[in-house]
Amino acid sequence: MKTFLILTFLCLFQYSFAQNDYQANIDNTQIGKTIPDFNWADAAGSTGKFSDIKADIIVIDIWATWCGPCIEQAPLFDSLREKYGSEKVRFLSASIDNKMEGWQAYLKKNNLSKDHFWAGPDYSHPIKGFCMALEDYDGQQAVSISVPQFVIIGKDGKIIDRYNGLLANGVLEAKLKKLLLEYQLLQPEPIKEKTMPEKIAATADGLLLENFTLKDIAGNDVDFASIDADIIVLDIWATWCGPCKEQAPYFDALREKLESERVKFISVSIDRKIGPWQRYVKKKEFGAHHHWAGDDSFHPIEWLTYAFIEHEGKKMLVAGVPNFVIIGKDKVIYKRNAGFPKNGDLEKDVKALMEAYYGE
Repeated sequence: MKTFLILTFLCLFQYSFAQNDYQANIDNTQIGKTIPDFNWADAAGSTGKFSDIKADIIVIDIWATWCGPCIEQAPLFDSLREKYGSEKVRFLSASIDNKMEGWQAYLKKNNLSKDHFWAGPDYSHPIKGFCMALEDYDGQQAVSISVPQFVIIGKDGKIIDRYNGLLANGVLEAKLKKLLLEYQLLQPEPIKEKTMPEKIAATADGLLLENFTLKDIAGNDVDFASIDADIIVLDIWATWCGPCKEQAPYFDALREKLESERVKFISVSIDRKIGPWQRYVKKKEFGAHHHWAGDDSFHPIEWLTYAFIEHEGKKMLVAGVPNFVIIGKDKVIYKRNAGFPKNGDLEKDVKALMEAYYGE
C-alpha cells in the first residue's frame, strides 16, 4: 500500500519514508513519552542537539513560513515568552520548512533569530512527528501534516502536554500556568473578584471557560474539568423558571438522540438553595445529567446568563434563563447563546460543531 503525505490544501506528495516509520514517529511524540533527542540548526546555520537546551520546562511552537495561521499566532507565542520565559522556562520556535534558505530569509526579513530553530527536511525528525497523523484518503493510507502545534516538555525530556488550537482562547496559557505552579516556578496570583463586565468578557465565544465545581443530585462535588468529552452542551435553568421547564423535555430528547462518549448534555440549575432543586429533580425522576451550580451568585455558570444590552442609549445588565451553551474541545466556549431545543436550533448548533470535528 502506498503512503502519501498531505500538506495544506490537500496537496499530495509521495514520500519514500515507510508507513511504519511514520507511525513510529507519531507514537514517539505522544504525551507521557520521552522525546527522542534530535539535531537542529539555528538562524545562523549552526547545528546543535535538543539535549543541549537546559531548562525545567520547554515550550515549543512548531510552525512553517508557508502557514498563515502559524504566522498569525506567532506574536501571541512571543507574548507568552515575554511573560513567562526565564532560564528555567524556555520558549522555542521550530520550523518544519523543507528548505533552510527560505526559513532563514523569512527570519532575516522579520528581524527574528533568538530561540528559532530549523528541524530540517527529514520527515523522520521527532519535531515532524508532532505534526503528523495517519488517515484514510481515497482508500489509501495518507499522512497529514498540521501546524501550528504547541508542545510542553519537562526537564526529564517527558512530553507533558500538547495543544493545536488558538492561543487567543487562553488554553495553552492555562496549561502552562498550572504546570509552572506545580513546579513552583510561578507564585499563585491573589484571588481578585472580577467585575461584571470582566465576567461577561471572560465567557465570550472562543475563550477557555474557567473551571468550576458543580453538585450532583446526591450533593457530591463534580469538577467540570473532569467531564471528559469533546462537546459539552449546557442547559442552564432554574426550578422557578417556566420557560426552562418548557424547554426541558426537548433538551432531554436531544440528549437521547445525540449523546455519546464524545458529546455530553448537562443540565445545571442556578437555584439559590440546593434543597428545592433536589426535591424537584427527584420528584420528576430526572437523570444523573442534572447538576446544581451552588449558592454563589458569582459562579461562572451564572456569568453565562448575563449580558449587556442597549436600551434608550444606555447599557443595561440583564440575566436570563434558560440559556444553552455549547463547549468544545479543551473547554473552549463554542457558542455562549446557542439556540433553543424546542424549535430545533440547538440541534443545528450542536450538529454544526460535530460536523466540524468529525465530519458527521
